[in-house]
Amino acid sequence: MTVGADTWSANGPHLERPASKLAAGLDVDTFTVTIHPRVTDLIAGVTWPVAARLGLLRFSRLLIERVYMPEWGDVSLSKLHIMGGWMGKVSGPPTAIEIEVNSDLERLNVKQPLDVFQSPCRHTLFDAGCGLSKAAFKITGTVTSGSTVSQVNSGLGQPADWFALGQIVFTSGALTGLSRVVKSYTGGAFQVIPPLPSAPVAGAGFDAFPGCDKLQATCTTKFSNLVNFGAEPYTPAPETAA
Repeated sequence: MTVGADTWSANGPHLERPASKLAAGLDVDTFTVTIHPRVTDLIAGVTWPVAARLGLLRFSRLLIERVYMPEWGDVSLSKLHIMGGWMGKVSGPPTAIEIEVNSDLERLNVKQPLDVFQSPCRHTLFDAGCGLSKAAFKITGTVTSGSTVSQVNSGLGQPADWFALGQIVFTSGALTGLSRVVKSYTGGAFQVIPPLPSAPVAGAGFDAFPGCDKLQATCTTKFSNLVNFGAEPYTPAPETAA
């Protein structure tokens, strides 16, 4: 059984499992194993029950093999694969852990295609699919007078809603390090959500990043990034499809 970078064998925690069977077909075989770990068995420096509560067993793999030994310890006759699978639901009392294991065939149970055809872009601005550099679009500004907990005034001159759905991050003053989502932007004024804990003082610095409404026109004219636009804007609506 492999958990992260650790591999556990029969010399480790005591493991109980039901009888296994070999069958042809594509049915996903599922069974439950019960592990009785020793207090000295650790995963990432914590005991097995703690690791289970922290979610460290998720995406771990369980492998069951049958070994034929002419003499104890001699595995030269190789091994017979009995069961291999991925850990699913983990539960159990404090001194034992019950793990539901699903065979590798579970990985075939996925929707195809993986991406749904849709008009708005499926990428998030500045993620790997979008491909744009967030730092390249950063605009530095300074808070001006009249700002409130919901509105940050500045002398920036970008077009209306350039920063809508984007982000503002304070770089100096009492709100240093605090960030907010920009609800709307016009004439240098940012409407932010949720409200700030206190009104920013004039002269405080901030970094502002534009937002994206995921439309093809925005990707083309605002970001010049049509090559990475992740949608199918010309897909007909269901009610108009032939």
